[in-house]
Amino acid sequence: MILFILSETASFGRQVAHDLGVGLSRHEERGFEDFEDGERKARPLVCVRSRDAYVVQSLHAGPQASANDKLCKLLFFLSTLRENGAARITALVPYLAYARKDRQFARMKAGTRVVFKEEPGEQGPQASTVTLMGKHG
Repeated sequence: MILFILSETASFGRQVAHDLGVGLSRHEERGFEDFEDGERKARPLVCVRSRDAYVVQSLHAGPQASANDKLCKLLFFLSTLRENGAARITALVPYLAYARKDRQFARMKAGTRVVFKEEPGEQGPQASTVTLMGKHG
């Protein structure tokens, strides 16, 4: 098991690691200040091939990043884990922004089910499992 904590959820993630008795896996994050067009970068610095990977990232908006920025970073990071052969990927999401948009309420309104599938046996495009803790909605 390897555990990644994205920067905006660092204090909560360290507590999760402590409670599980596991160390944090090394990764790199670079923010918009590093790229003139506002891009962000996040990638693992350890081999993830054939390993179970867990990623902790809250999507609660805060002073460091918006919910959109956090979601984008999480999806890119999960995609990188999948592309590099992680056996199973679990996203631990203490706060899931957009949870109220899990289905389409009106014609032409977007939903988030394509991103996070919550029914057993379904798989979203990135994570094998999404564990929610205090779902917004």
